[in-house]
Formats: sequence, C-alpha cells, structure tokens
Amino acid sequence: MPYRFNPVNPGTPLESAIAAFNNNFAQLDQEAAVKVINGSSGNPAIISGELPYEGGYGGLYHDADGVPSIIIGIDPDGVVNIHAANDGVNVLGLF
Repeated sequence: MPYRFNPVNPGTPLESAIAAFNNNFAQLDQEAAVKVINGSSGNPAIISGELPYEGGYGGLYHDADGVPSIIIGIDPDGVVNIHAANDGVNVLGLF
C-alpha cells in the first residue's frame, strides 16, 4: 500500500515533520521579500531579495558614499551574474 500523507491530522513522525516544514515555509512566504542592512552612516549598505529592477533578485551592495556598486544575482533577462561598477558609478545604470 502506498504511503499517504494526511496534512489535516499528521500522525506519524514523518507526517509531523512534513507539516512542520510546510508551516515554516508558509511563515517565510509571509515575511518581507526585501532585507535592507544599513551601514554606519544610516544609509543602505546591502539590499537582499527583490532588487529595484524588473526581474531582479539577489544582493545589491553600496559603496561608502551610498552609490549602488555591486550586484550579485539575477539580471532582468533572467541570467545569474555578478556586476561591479567603477567607483562612484551606479551599477543599476547597466539595465
């Protein structure tokens, strides 16, 4: 007889573990899609999650002056890349 998972009433340890995992993922889905870490100046230093361009997801790193300078993540065309700009140049200008 094949194993059947009952999400309403988990009885076995495996079913309980799966229900706990599903609950944890549901909680994560409700959290913010963007995390901002501010630098010592109070300005954003790192943005993680959805990035400020179409289809962007990953990490955006700012230089000491607050200029976005490095992207590690998904480009607007869906390709995962690392982009770094020269000092003082906004890397978002690539898109």
